[in-house]
Amino acid sequence: MKNSLVYILIGAGAGALTLLLKYSMITSSVWAVQALQDPLEILGVLFVSGLLVAAVAKFVSPDVCGPGLDVGLLAFKTGLKKTSLGVPVAKYFATLFTVGLWGSGGFIGPLAYIGQGLSSVYARYAKLTEQQAKTLALCAMGAVFTAMFGAPLASCLMALELRFIDKVEYGRLVPVLLACVASHLLCVNLLGQGVLQSDALVSGYETPLTLEYVSKPLNVISALGVSLFVCCCCVLFAGFYGITRKAFRNLPVPLILKPAIGMLLAGIVALTLTESPEFFLTSGRDFFTDQTLEAFSNSAQLCVMVVIVRIVTTALTVGSGGSGGMVWPTILVGLMAGLSGMHLLGHSSVNFYAATGVAVALTVLIDVPIAAIVLVVETIGGAGGAVIVPATIGALVGHIVGRRALRFVGVELLEQLDSRQSYLPEVE
Repeated sequence: MKNSLVYILIGAGAGALTLLLKYSMITSSVWAVQALQDPLEILGVLFVSGLLVAAVAKFVSPDVCGPGLDVGLLAFKTGLKKTSLGVPVAKYFATLFTVGLWGSGGFIGPLAYIGQGLSSVYARYAKLTEQQAKTLALCAMGAVFTAMFGAPLASCLMALELRFIDKVEYGRLVPVLLACVASHLLCVNLLGQGVLQSDALVSGYETPLTLEYVSKPLNVISALGVSLFVCCCCVLFAGFYGITRKAFRNLPVPLILKPAIGMLLAGIVALTLTESPEFFLTSGRDFFTDQTLEAFSNSAQLCVMVVIVRIVTTALTVGSGGSGGMVWPTILVGLMAGLSGMHLLGHSSVNFYAATGVAVALTVLIDVPIAAIVLVVETIGGAGGAVIVPATIGALVGHIVGRRALRFVGVELLEQLDSRQSYLPEVE
């Protein structure tokens, strides 16, 4: 009973902290988009933001660089209780400087790392065992995912299923689920609904999918074809990110300039190729509205442009050492690649192909096939229960084809390296 109360408190605390930090980042991002319209101003802010991130990395820890989840998950092997309080705090400011000031990236991974880090600090001061610290860290990660997605079951499975941990920790299902439910109840009471469900992923955008529609042989074949297309996009994403990170690691310039150069190049790409750079930089949360999906569902060219530009800007920002997550960009790439496939086939079911694309991307790039299926079912509320069919097809193709392709080319979006191995030329 005492342990259950601790899990619930960890979940509620992590959920509340996530909402606070998330909205501080969103507020900063909205202010930056509204206040800075001149291209030179945007590029100047991106360059200065990169310098600020590099300064935090230099004076606190290089662990603030990159997605966050890569270093956080590595700690499950190297020792969670080694995390100091200053690192998760510094990670917040590094992410605020990146994503909150026009940088391309997400904040789910960084926030999950912050929640995990704070729970690890508590475990050390409470003199808990490493296994107890691991349980609390998984509870914190699940609670953060829940506060972001509004999907407690999928978030619980995502925290447990991340394959960079030695094995799927289903033995900790009950503690993590308790934390996720506590986080969800807190978010519902504060916001009135789940976070992602309120922003969209097509909730209520289209009429519900029917079992008859999703089970038609032609539609099943279409889902398989689109899944393969999304797999190719995901492999391209991971490959370009790996190349970018290696290039910046070996770039013969002072370390403090690397994130600034990467973010500046990302801004140049977005400003040069697009008329609305706010859709191709920042966190990309503006995509998750019914109005935006309606606009993009009618334009194949825009969908393809989002996939290409988002891959490039995110890889340049995070690969150079900026602090930005990979979960939001992964969902965005999967969503827009799925809609691109819909246009190529001449179909019009947004729910069907959005579900397929998101499930494929999360499976290939984050390696959470079961959580991907459940997340799609929980968040695409307007699609009906039949949405599980395209989501399952996407997850299976992503796991069988996409994951093998990544292993074949030797790349991984969240490669299990610490930040010194990833971003610095040598361990000092």
